[in-house]
Amino acid sequence: MVVIMNNPPAFPSGNEVTLGNWRSSGHTGMTLRDYMAAKALQGYISARGWHPDFTYPADFNFDAGKRAADAVAVASYQYADAMLKAREA
Repeated sequence: MVVIMNNPPAFPSGNEVTLGNWRSSGHTGMTLRDYMAAKALQGYISARGWHPDFTYPADFNFDAGKRAADAVAVASYQYADAMLKAREA
C-alpha cells in the first residue's frame, strides 16, 4: 500500500444529520486520493468504453494479459497519486 502524506478528506462534514432513527454527528467523507482516482477511472471508461472483462492482447504495450478492469483501476490510482504529489509542488 502506498502511504500518501497529504491525503485529506474530499468532502468532510461536521454537521449533525438525522434521518428517521439514524443519526450522524458528521463524517470525514472519502479521501481526496479516492475521489481523484474515481475521476480518472471515469475518464478511462468514458474514453475507451472497454468491457471490464476485456483482456489486453499479449503484444499490447499497456498491461498485456491483464483484464481492463484491473489495469485501469491501478492506473487510476497512479494518476491520483501524481495529482496529490503535484499539489505539494
